Amino acid sequence: LEVIERMILRKPIKIFIALSGDIDNIIARLEKEKITKNLVEKVRQELKGGINVIEAKNTAIDQLTKLVFQNAIKQNASDIHLEPNQYNFSIRARVDGVLREIFSFENDIYGALVSKIKLLSNLDISEKRKSQDGRFSMKIDKNLYANIYAKCEFINPTSSIKDRVAFNMLKQALANGTIKQTTHII
Repeated sequence: LEVIERMILRKPIKIFIALSGDIDNIIARLEKEKITKNLVEKVRQELKGGINVIEAKNTAIDQLTKLVFQNAIKQNASDIHLEPNQYNFSIRARVDGVLREIFSFENDIYGALVSKIKLLSNLDISEKRKSQDGRFSMKIDKNLYANIYAKCEFINPTSSIKDRVAFNMLKQALANGTIKQTTHII
C-alpha cells in the first residue's frame, strides 16, 4: 500500500471495513441521486423549451414521476406526500409508520409534477381551491403494478404555498397473466 501511495496517488490510503449490503445501499443511493439530477435538468430544459410536458408522452416529467413512485414502492411505502414550502418541496414516503424524505426539489418543477399526477389521476389541473380525489395504476416493474389513490388538498388561499398532494398505494403482482393483490399498503 505504501508503494501505491507514493507512486500513484501521492495521498494516504485509508482502509475501512463495511458490510457488502451497506456498500450496495450507498452505491444505489448515489446512482439514484445522479439519475434524479439528470431528470430534473431535463425537466427544466423541457419547461424552458415551451413544450407542453404535462400532456406529452415519454417526457422527463413522466420519467421523474415514475422514478418517485418506483422508489417509494421499493421501500414498501404505504403513502407518499408532496409537501411544498416557500423555496422547495419535499417528497416524503411513509415506511413502517414513519414519514421519511426521499426527494427534495426546488419549486420550479413542482407545478409540472403535480399537474402530471393530476392528469394521471383524472383530476382537474386548474382546480386549486377544493380537495380532489382520484386514482391511477402504474407499472413499476415487469410483474409489479401499483394502484395509486391521489388526494390533492387545498391549504391556504392567502399563502404562496401551493396545494399539497398525498398518495396511498396498493401494490399488486402479475402472476400467470392475472393480477393478484400482494400487499395492501395503505
